[in-house]
Amino acid sequence: MGYRTISQIAMIIAALFMVFAVIKPKLDSIKIVEDEATQYQDAVEKTSEYNRSLAALVSTKDSFTRDELEKLEYYLPSTVDTITVMADIKAFADRSGLDVVGIGLASSEDSSSSETKDDFVYDGDDLDGEPQKADTPKTSYEDYVLNAQGGYEGIKTLLATLEYNQYPMEVVAMNFSAQENSEGAEGAPVSGEPVFTYTLMLRVYSYTN
Repeated sequence: MGYRTISQIAMIIAALFMVFAVIKPKLDSIKIVEDEATQYQDAVEKTSEYNRSLAALVSTKDSFTRDELEKLEYYLPSTVDTITVMADIKAFADRSGLDVVGIGLASSEDSSSSETKDDFVYDGDDLDGEPQKADTPKTSYEDYVLNAQGGYEGIKTLLATLEYNQYPMEVVAMNFSAQENSEGAEGAPVSGEPVFTYTLMLRVYSYTN
C-alpha cells in the first residue's frame, strides 16, 4: 500500500472523527436550542391568548350593572340559605292550595351534599410538555323533602310555580299515594276531588370557584 493511499485513508478517518466528535454534537446542540426557542415561543403565544381571554372576561364582568350581578348571585348563590329555601317551599305549597305536612333537608342516604365532575382538569402543557392541572368551578346542591297533601290541581300549580322560581329548584324525585278519606292535614273537609299525599325531593344549587 502506497504512501498516498495511507494518507487518503488517514484523511477519511480524520474527517469521520470530525463529523462524529465535533460537528454532530454541535448540530445536536443547535437542535436543542431550536426546540427550546419553539417551546418558549409557544409559551409566549399561550400567555398572550390567556391575557386576551382574561381581558375579555373582565370586560364582560364590568359590563354588568350592580343590579344584574345581585340578580345573578340570587339565581345561583355562592351558598344556600337553608331557612330561606324552606320558607320559600312552604310559601309555594301554601299558595298552591296544598297542606304542608313537613319540610326538611334530605338525609345523607337520600342525597349527596356536593356535585362535581373532577377536582381538576388538564389544561394545556407546560414548557416541559407536562399537562397542567387547573381548578374547575364546583356546583354544589342541597336536597329538601316536602311532604304535603292536596288535590291534583294543587300539585300541578306547585310544579308550575317551581319552574318560574327566581333561583333553580329542581324536582329530582316525587312519590304520591291516594288518601282513603277526604280530610286535609288538619282535619278540614276537602272538596270532592281526590286527595293525595305527596313526597317531593327538591334540589337547590350553589356555585363556588
